[in-house]
Amino acid sequence: MARKKVVDNKDKSYSGENPSVDIASIHRDIIGALNKSANDVSYIIGEDAGIGEVTEWLSTGSTVLDMIISNNPDADGGIPVGKLTEISGENSTGKSMLAYLVLKDCIEKGGVGIVLDTEYSMNVEFLRLLGINPTKNNFIYKNPQSIEEVFDEIENVAKELQKRGNPLSCIIWDSVAATSSDVELEENNSKNQIGIHARAISKGLRKIMPFIGNRRIALVFLNQLRVKVGVMFGDPHVTPGGKAIPYSSSVRLRLFSDGKLKIKNDVVGVGIKPVVHKTRFGPPHRECHLKMYFQKGLIDEESWIDILRGYEIVESISQQKSSYTDKNTGEVHEFLDRNFVSFISDKPELKEILRKEIKQALYKIPDFKIEEVELVSTDVESEIE
Repeated sequence: MARKKVVDNKDKSYSGENPSVDIASIHRDIIGALNKSANDVSYIIGEDAGIGEVTEWLSTGSTVLDMIISNNPDADGGIPVGKLTEISGENSTGKSMLAYLVLKDCIEKGGVGIVLDTEYSMNVEFLRLLGINPTKNNFIYKNPQSIEEVFDEIENVAKELQKRGNPLSCIIWDSVAATSSDVELEENNSKNQIGIHARAISKGLRKIMPFIGNRRIALVFLNQLRVKVGVMFGDPHVTPGGKAIPYSSSVRLRLFSDGKLKIKNDVVGVGIKPVVHKTRFGPPHRECHLKMYFQKGLIDEESWIDILRGYEIVESISQQKSSYTDKNTGEVHEFLDRNFVSFISDKPELKEILRKEIKQALYKIPDFKIEEVELVSTDVESEIE
């Protein structure tokens, strides 16, 4: 009877320590074989700038909001390129305005802007007020008729951009909740159409996400934020369209009303409270308070003073006056808090110093004692939706 061969584990020919085995070469050969059939979507983690790494960002127009989304002091924005971002909110909380500010940043960085507007809500004069000049800052605008057409257009754009050298781009869908499916358009209103939106969106996302992941496309979906009736515990808010968007999104931003901005009896804007409901780049559930003006959009520096005082970056001289001491020169800058925006407007070097200070202050590193952790129960179903 033939004797069974015994393999000695100490034999270097069967060990990863064998210097004759070129692991790097094996990796490259495997990557080459995979990419022949997978259209260059295989990477070596740790060596290649692969599909999971975000290297480009678009700004919301707010340094504070960008930072609590990205949690990255080196990022020049908060909306990740190559990922899906959902912006939902209550009525009149500036969802479209925030999306157009992201679009503006993309265009100013030399990118391609595309707006898929199913609400027919575009206003050219409104864009000009935000600083987007249609005669100079050109972008593509279309009115898709259905969810299926939206995803077809996104796929077509992604393929065309790939042919053109993969330029930076931003695609905005305004909005998910206002878009019908092909079935709804073809059938009468009396038929039961429960779940049609969710199935159409789920199918569309499964198809387009591979196109987005390895291209320089920031995908931004706008959605409504609704309240579920009868929820006594946990999060009562839900967004239309099923669970495919929550699962596929790298960032989910919710906008809540935070009051009105008035000059005497005239309402000139709204206060908004953005809440980072989901982010894959830092701790979620962070929030900030911003002012959104109808004719100006966001004034970035207006939200800085609370951060500067809250994190003691500036010294409080009185209840209304603060000072900042330059660490390099020792120069002391004093200002009234209410005049901070005008004070900083003509000091670009100081503005950049304070911007970096704010980013560093808002950067969160997981650091806690395990005995201090407390489990707070919540409604799991509401959190998922």
